[in-house]
Amino acid sequence: MKKIAIIGCGNIGSRHLQAIKKCRYDMTIIACENNLISREISNERFLEIEQNGYVHELNWIDDYRSMKGEVDVVIIATSSNVRYEIATWLLENLQIGMMILEKVVFQKNEDFDNFAKIVSREKTDVYVNCPRRLFSFYSQLKQDLRNSNMINMYVYGNNWGIACNSIHMIDLYEYISDNSIEKYDSNELKEVICKRKGFVEFTGDIRLVSSRGKLILSAYDMEPMNQYITIVTEEKIINIDEMSNEAYIIDNKTKSINRIDVDFKYQSDLTCDVIDDYFREKKCGLTSYNDSANMHKMFISGINRYLSDRDNMEVELCPIT
Repeated sequence: MKKIAIIGCGNIGSRHLQAIKKCRYDMTIIACENNLISREISNERFLEIEQNGYVHELNWIDDYRSMKGEVDVVIIATSSNVRYEIATWLLENLQIGMMILEKVVFQKNEDFDNFAKIVSREKTDVYVNCPRRLFSFYSQLKQDLRNSNMINMYVYGNNWGIACNSIHMIDLYEYISDNSIEKYDSNELKEVICKRKGFVEFTGDIRLVSSRGKLILSAYDMEPMNQYITIVTEEKIINIDEMSNEAYIIDNKTKSINRIDVDFKYQSDLTCDVIDDYFREKKCGLTSYNDSANMHKMFISGINRYLSDRDNMEVELCPIT
């Protein structure tokens, strides 16, 4: 029987938990959450998922440090301010096959470098949950654009969480373009109220540049919340509305428009595929820790520079999650 642990069962953690119940393996599930309300909601959501013929035994604990021995897969879905401590302890005290980290992974750049050394020493497969790489639409788009010299991507909408969600968009751009971001500018931001106590959120613009194009992220302080993606190449324009599960592809030469229905899966339908793939092939399609660490350090440095300039003091701990 497989052994899965999930640390942190808030909103995203509860969706991971639902997905785990869809896995096609018998397993013991250890869920760590000391907030009783979050635990109750997560348990209710877990029970909403029908049994699929496999055993999924759920056990709740209050403290991750009570775990011992071998664990096949660990998912850490806590806030970023405690994730480094938790992930480090787990790697150093358990034998873990695969670890999945939610983003924003850590708050300090030095934590990424220190954690990389631990990962290398413990030889655990560590991934970051940027799941758009798993969507067939984006994997096909990556193939379709492989010969494009220029790939520009624009992400825009109302209050879509530019601080906590930009990593998803940076990851998507680097995946599609097969190119790394080289320059970053976040001087046009404005802090707004963050739903999560102790963290910050922004509206405004973030501009990023690679040798193959640019990525422009824009968030407006308006309602209702929405988000759109436009990808521009020499040959075509792709307009994507993930919330409506549709995309429009415009041919720049013929001006023809092709509408496509797209299945952008929820987290509660994704984690099961990631885990099942790992058990079969000892790998998965999520972003490797090392690749994501480079994106994170660039992004965090940019946010910290903005906060340092704004507040006239050096900021090293990036208050986003």
